[in-house]
Amino acid sequence: MSATSAVRAQSLFQITRPLFIDLALHFLTAALNTFMVSHVSYQAVAALSVGNQIFDVSITLFNFVGIGSSVVITQYLGAGQRDIARKVVQQAVGFNALIGLVVALGVLFGGMPILQLMNMPAHLQTMGLTYLQIIALCLLPEAIALCMAASLRAYGYTREAMYVTVIVNIVTLVGNALLLYGWFGLPKMSVAGVACSTVIGRLVGVVLLIWLIRQRLGLQLRWRACCQFSSDILSKIMKIGLPAAGENLSWMLQMMVITSFVALLGDKMLATQSYFFQISLFVMLFGIAIGLGTEIMIGHLVGAGELDQAYHRLMRSLKIGLVVTVISVAGPIGYGAKEALGLNETKFMGESTGMMPVGKEANADMPRTELDKVAGYLGTKSTEDRTNLLVNMRKQELDKRRQDQIKKSANLFIETGKSVYLDRLTKLEVTDKQLENTLGNVVYKKLVDQRLRYLANKQGRVNEQKAQRAITYGDIPE
Repeated sequence: MSATSAVRAQSLFQITRPLFIDLALHFLTAALNTFMVSHVSYQAVAALSVGNQIFDVSITLFNFVGIGSSVVITQYLGAGQRDIARKVVQQAVGFNALIGLVVALGVLFGGMPILQLMNMPAHLQTMGLTYLQIIALCLLPEAIALCMAASLRAYGYTREAMYVTVIVNIVTLVGNALLLYGWFGLPKMSVAGVACSTVIGRLVGVVLLIWLIRQRLGLQLRWRACCQFSSDILSKIMKIGLPAAGENLSWMLQMMVITSFVALLGDKMLATQSYFFQISLFVMLFGIAIGLGTEIMIGHLVGAGELDQAYHRLMRSLKIGLVVTVISVAGPIGYGAKEALGLNETKFMGESTGMMPVGKEANADMPRTELDKVAGYLGTKSTEDRTNLLVNMRKQELDKRRQDQIKKSANLFIETGKSVYLDRLTKLEVTDKQLENTLGNVVYKKLVDQRLRYLANKQGRVNEQKAQRAITYGDIPE
């Protein structure tokens, strides 16, 4: 059975199912990276946010050729011109490899200006630059892999492309565990470990796709053949690819602009936006999978000259896609989003008291038994009692934070004798009695002794400066 006959014999669900799983696994890789890095720190999540968006924009650029070549291949296969379809595969791989090389070099050597343009906080730029420069190493193999996977799908081998994505995810996930958490005595590399495991996973994927192209399509990818470009074939690819992928590029650039504004609000807001971005990808997953499946089917129908069937196939897929997308969007807006954000029934304390949100995060430091007691209390008491309890909990949390700040500043002043830590204690407006109660007698006495030494040294420097001025300018009355 020819590739065209095999595709036309399948339903939209049969073609879309492996595409859906393939895309879900691609999105899951980034989601797992974010989830695993969140156990290190939210600053690391914020550092990944900008790097991941640069990576996604690069993939969108590569899809200009990937989407265009996929449609052109299906049209030639539908017309029975298999030899030209094979040439399209080779030239698409070669041309996308050239684009991938240019983008990789641009990201590798222009990483810091990119991060600064995205308004990444200064204290995260080193971490973000490390992640971005390592990720740049996999842009070339990623560009090649996208074209090869698109070619396999165009020939109807959607499952094979899905299996490769499964293996790449497994390699990336294991690499994250080893290099991020330092299992089996390996160093804990933080975001650099996540980037390295991503690069290794992509390299494994390229090797597997080259083998599948040879086994399934009987095509040897030689660089000489891949670099013999035909203006006619490339123009057809770009004529289709530019409008198709250009829409995704405009959306990605819009998200980058939003991220650059969010970055001005600080690392916590940037980390929060990163979580939102991962959720939004899964919301769009169903529509993207249906669109790609429809693209393959219509390409074969158009190539065979069956334009009426192609039109009816498009309209049926559009209706299915609209229904599925509405359902997938309604979920996060409703109950799922509230649970994912960790908000309880009281929503935001700001609605009644003007204070900050209170949810699972606010109670993260409480013991499990204490949380159970609070949950039971909230479920049985009136709105006023619930509000009073939450206000008291917030007050206790603020008191605890203030005590921690006092202890930290006092200990640092005792160790270093620097005035900046003494100034922090002054700004906290804490009395000597409060200091003694918070620090204890032993630490309080050390603080008093260090403060006396600091004041004595300060007075000595003042007297020395007065003497020097008297020598230079003569006696100056006070």
